[in-house]
Amino acid sequence: MDDDVHAHRDEDERDERDIRANPNPARSAPDFPDPDDEAALDTEATAAPAAAAQRVTVVARPLPTQGVPSCSIRIATATATTDGSGNATIDLSGVADGEHDAVFRAPDTSDAEMGPDFPPDPSKKRVWRSLQGRVRVQGGAIVSAEPADVLVVSSNGLRVRLQPAWLKAPISSSRPGPVDMIVIHHTAGNLQGDLNEFLSGNRVSIHYLVAPNGDVYKLVKEDRAAAHAGFSNWQGKDNMNGRSIGIEMTHISGDYPVAQVDAVVALVKKLHQAFPGVPAGRVIGHSDIGTCEPSAPNPCNPASPKRLGRKSSDPGFTFPWERIEQLGLSLQIAPGTVAANMFGGYFQVRPGGAIRNGDNDDGHRYGGEVLTGVSGAVAELQRNLIAIGYFCGAVDGDFGITTEMALRMFKQHMFSGSRQTSSGNVGRLDLATAETLKRVRGEVTAPPVG
Repeated sequence: MDDDVHAHRDEDERDERDIRANPNPARSAPDFPDPDDEAALDTEATAAPAAAAQRVTVVARPLPTQGVPSCSIRIATATATTDGSGNATIDLSGVADGEHDAVFRAPDTSDAEMGPDFPPDPSKKRVWRSLQGRVRVQGGAIVSAEPADVLVVSSNGLRVRLQPAWLKAPISSSRPGPVDMIVIHHTAGNLQGDLNEFLSGNRVSIHYLVAPNGDVYKLVKEDRAAAHAGFSNWQGKDNMNGRSIGIEMTHISGDYPVAQVDAVVALVKKLHQAFPGVPAGRVIGHSDIGTCEPSAPNPCNPASPKRLGRKSSDPGFTFPWERIEQLGLSLQIAPGTVAANMFGGYFQVRPGGAIRNGDNDDGHRYGGEVLTGVSGAVAELQRNLIAIGYFCGAVDGDFGITTEMALRMFKQHMFSGSRQTSSGNVGRLDLATAETLKRVRGEVTAPPVG
């Protein structure tokens, strides 16, 4: 993973006007109390327990320090409801020894399909999934439970890990126009930390968060802008928050789990069906759009000039963009033959060479040497990158850091997944990259039919 990748706790992805208006927002308190803190336990202890009372604690599965209040519990014929901290006692004295159904249902429970129409009521802080399992009772006590990953039996009683599907983020804003972009990210963090930051940090938010196991959490409705893109530029426009839907993947490094990728692909498909006005070339990654702004409160190093690279490796080389391309979305690679004289004929002269930082058209300097028979290659590269959408500054024929970072972000996207190469993170234009760039631009001679 690149050195410039950081977890979201180090980032502020709000729009520039929001950052400048409130550069250091205070963190929000958790929405729900910790069921294991002393106050919650003291409150529970004031109630006289039944002879065969069992403690049941219901918590949010990905946020184990947040209790689920007012959750109904039914084990066989016995019932109880959690208090404001997520704790309850249930009298099992009348329950026969053996296995029994156990049903847990929080207020605002919905098993509706995840996607643009979810949740039914976005004003709620949480919308939960229902949970049904089996418990074994012996002598009025719970001795085992299934599924064991969400129903955990210990000497302290039964701990229930209830799945939230909607967790309302505290920061979002009205959109200035219609959705016309989908941006895919990774968090460089773990699930609990990611959710805590999105729910309490007040610097970042996201529409969807996809866990490594494929679970999908929704935090902002699509009709609202989330703070996920920050300083950004695509196809000549700044500030992508107002026009985009953001999808985060909880992921630090290495290959993405198949279940997680499958969930992201399915989600992108649903979103594009709901928002058909999103062009194919506007389903991209945070690395494609995240800009270093010289005037930012926390600028890149060096601060100038404005350039791409602020979100390098997000989502990174291991994300399989080819899976998104199979939907007909993102940057498409056209079949056919590219012109041999592309980029001023440089690759006819130096097929193993690479155009790089320091090259320029005025001096006919390409690949670090003067080639008087080659001309206009850098300006052609800049025009191609800009035409796709990458921020590349002015078309001036001078290969500087702005051109290098635009090319590097293009290569991170295109040479990812199954297409990874050793030169993928190098900001030089070699032959393979030049051909890919032309194919993405559609500058090809189509193969013969039949």
